[in-house]
Amino acid sequence: MRPAVINAVSSFLEKVAKGLIRDFGEIGNLQASREGTSPFVDVAVKRTEAMIHDALHRLYPTANLWMPLSGLMEYGGQNAPVWIVNALDGQRNFSHGLPHFSMSLALKEADQLMAAVVYDPLRYETFWACRGGGAFLNQTRLRVSGRTKSNQALISTRVPRGEKAALAAPLMQSLAIHGVGVQSWGVGSLDLAYVASGRYEGFFDYDTVPHDIAAGILLVKEAGGMVSTPDGRFPSLECDDLIAGNPTIHGLLRTLFPGRSLPSPQSL
Repeated sequence: MRPAVINAVSSFLEKVAKGLIRDFGEIGNLQASREGTSPFVDVAVKRTEAMIHDALHRLYPTANLWMPLSGLMEYGGQNAPVWIVNALDGQRNFSHGLPHFSMSLALKEADQLMAAVVYDPLRYETFWACRGGGAFLNQTRLRVSGRTKSNQALISTRVPRGEKAALAAPLMQSLAIHGVGVQSWGVGSLDLAYVASGRYEGFFDYDTVPHDIAAGILLVKEAGGMVSTPDGRFPSLECDDLIAGNPTIHGLLRTLFPGRSLPSPQSL
């Protein structure tokens, strides 16, 4: 049976997602327009974020909210629990009509992630976790992949741009030499949910932001995986490089990450 907090959050996400799915259905009609899809998508994201805000604030009026468009909204003071929200992870995919995006929420209390939901509205997949209670896909318990051979591993990342692209080049070359498959769909919350469910063996990203990774971090940890910065610290949720995976592939990523010292990972 799902905890009450997961039931409440999942229920209103499913309702809010109906509007997002309708909006996605209109993207194909806008692709050829001179303005493109960006204005339409911006309106859709603002509306979806506002609906999630209203639902969360109604259910948890003394909790703070953190959203990409609005920033931190304090309703319960500095020490109150905070919901970290991404109304549409994969906005670029959405705007191009690519059917791969998600909605994610994570609850943080006293610097600890307590609950997480990543919802894929096109596949009706709800990935969720509560601290100490395991990770699940709908009603099925999740465990990270048991694959340990690098030439059998598939990992995901967000293709870096700018100066980070140069930093990533040696790592990508090393992964290719080890036979590791690499994919990039640009949806960090689903990437980490897929690590938790064993669909991917690992994940890495540069300069992460909290709304992309918070929910996924708890999913991976509760599914028996490991999450850290390349030097073994617990990620701060903001502007940190991040690696995740089953214990073996996580260790491989730490070893291959360029320019990093390699102390033993902290217990997460």
